[in-house]
Amino acid sequence: MVTGASLFHVDVVVPTLRANVESSKYEKERSRMRRYMLRLEIAAKFLALLLLACVWSHTWFDFVIILAPTVGFWYFVISRVQNHWKRCFLEFVVYDVVITVSLYAFFNYLIVPDVANKVMVIYCKEAIWPPGLITQGLFSATKHVLGALVFAEKHGAAGVKVNFVDEHYSDAAMDDNNYWGYFYNPTMPMKEYTERPLGDLEEVHFNRKLKRYGLWGGFNNLIDGVTPSTYPITYGTSRSETNRLIREYLIPNMQPELKAKLEMLHVKMFKDADVILGVHYRGTDTSEHYPYTKIQYETFYRETKLAIKEMITEKNLEASTAKVRIFVASDEAEFLEGMQAQFPGQVVFHDESPRLLPHQFAAATEGLTNSPDVHVSNYQKGETAIIDAICLAAGEYLIKGRSNLSEFSYAFNPSMRVTQIFGDHKDITYIPKYHF
Repeated sequence: MVTGASLFHVDVVVPTLRANVESSKYEKERSRMRRYMLRLEIAAKFLALLLLACVWSHTWFDFVIILAPTVGFWYFVISRVQNHWKRCFLEFVVYDVVITVSLYAFFNYLIVPDVANKVMVIYCKEAIWPPGLITQGLFSATKHVLGALVFAEKHGAAGVKVNFVDEHYSDAAMDDNNYWGYFYNPTMPMKEYTERPLGDLEEVHFNRKLKRYGLWGGFNNLIDGVTPSTYPITYGTSRSETNRLIREYLIPNMQPELKAKLEMLHVKMFKDADVILGVHYRGTDTSEHYPYTKIQYETFYRETKLAIKEMITEKNLEASTAKVRIFVASDEAEFLEGMQAQFPGQVVFHDESPRLLPHQFAAATEGLTNSPDVHVSNYQKGETAIIDAICLAAGEYLIKGRSNLSEFSYAFNPSMRVTQIFGDHKDITYIPKYHF
């Protein structure tokens, strides 16, 4: 017979014991989870350190070799946790990503590379994806060099060595793949350094992908500043300072053959001219870049006529007798033809410079740099770009769109007035001469 007491014992005490058992299981589970989380935290921090090591790796092979064991370790940890993999992933985000990013920022943005009395060696910038792709044009590369010179002067480097090798400008017919050496001496001693030969000094190589100033960054922003897409070139370094760098380092190191060719062309095209203007129209792929619009030819025609009228009036010349020379540089053959029709007898140009026809624009995703329809040697492609840029700077007025090539012209001759065209009507900026 079941008594009240036994009924109490069965109905109340037994459930209580069951609750204690469940509580004990829960505590064991919590303890087990704490152990796993501790292991997970250690694993995440370990992975963070390995990922930081990847920051210092030189190649993708280094990156994979370092990362592969950590991925395997992660898989082991998460598989052991079983149903709690989501919590593990959260731990991964919190510990690994945050720690890695923090350490990366510290080592790469707070600690300045030590280049004092050393030779800086810089390389072509690469795209993050696809890996190894180099799309920078010659004058983006030139800004990279100028930025490196700014850094070298500021931090006491002995010199800058340029090692630019890519498929767009390196020429198999030349003795060396370093295309910078085709046009300039690739090793430039700093002006103030007069101690030991550069060949005897330690070199600092900026050839790591995840390093500031490395393959994925470069020194361009030291020239461009915080607005590299919206012009002018001088937001980071002033026009006068950029001009000084060009005059002190690039021009003295220019190869003699190129310098002689420039002097010959200058005499041929501009001799006895009363008014000299430069007009640069970058077409082809401009709608894919800032300002994401293709400027109409008529806008350039109109602004050129206004500039000529201004210069003739200022010099008290007769419009009918004034000898006007307009140097035209463009990647579009139709623009050159349009300028010749608008200004008969006044347009000069470098006849070796490549230009594209409308049906060839689509394939020119980086303008003339990577167009399959540019049927000149890689050397000639680079040489003609430099000739165009310097001839654009030969006069008193420059009319240009958004382009690294004519931004170099803008800095090359700070006495020029500049009309900067971003749009067909409103987005036009008039920059006076000696605007630093």
